[in-house]
Amino acid sequence: MVMRKKRNIINTIGAGFKAWGNNFIIVLLFIFCILASLVVALILFSSIGAIFMKAFPIGLLTELKGLAENDANEISSELMAQFSSLMGIQIFYLIIAVIISLLIIELVRAYFFSGAIGMAVEISKNKKTSLSSMIKNGNKFFWRYWLAKLVIVIGILIWFAVFSLPSLLSGNIKLIYIPFVSIIPLIFILMLFALVEFCLVLGNLSVFGAIKKSISVVKSNYWEMFGLVALFYLMMGIISFIPWIGSLAGLLVFIPVQIIAFTIFAIERIKK
Repeated sequence: MVMRKKRNIINTIGAGFKAWGNNFIIVLLFIFCILASLVVALILFSSIGAIFMKAFPIGLLTELKGLAENDANEISSELMAQFSSLMGIQIFYLIIAVIISLLIIELVRAYFFSGAIGMAVEISKNKKTSLSSMIKNGNKFFWRYWLAKLVIVIGILIWFAVFSLPSLLSGNIKLIYIPFVSIIPLIFILMLFALVEFCLVLGNLSVFGAIKKSISVVKSNYWEMFGLVALFYLMMGIISFIPWIGSLAGLLVFIPVQIIAFTIFAIERIKK
């Protein structure tokens, strides 16, 4: 098997910035992404708000208010229990609706981000790319990209449920440090999944095939991967302290450069 010549992480980041400068069109993708996400979020949360207000037990609340104004003692425990039960159901449905809405928004983002990786692959091969590459790869990979992200998030939730939730529910103040300590090994474990979406697009793999490939590639290049991730988080952390400009630079510069750099990193370390 042949492996491409590997650049060190500094040169990889440099190549990412250079490719970004030569393919500024990739910035449009992230502008479209944020606009599409905002529109979808506005539609979804407006709909949720309207449905919640329509289903809200206004009549029962008005009755309770009237009784309270006349004589608080007249408010029966049965009426209060009925109101509390209805509110509990409404809040439960509201939480479910918000979760579903967030998943839909992530599906929109998955389309653009999988398209961005496809553009980065094209840049690595041809030095140039186009929005047609984003559309092609977004259509092809968005569903698997979204599922891969969902699997990782579920894994993180299971981790916290196993290692953090019991100590929080115990009420023992001496165990309060455990949730914070459990984050440390989680960070090192998550590093193994840093290339999942890149392996998925590069190899046209299944979700679990991409997860397996990412673990394999990162294990062989663990500290390089760790350093690459750390440098990008450091750069974005520093720039974020600049009001407005920091957020704009993160969206239009550092995220595209990160995707290009991670794609280059993966291409040069995946065995063919």
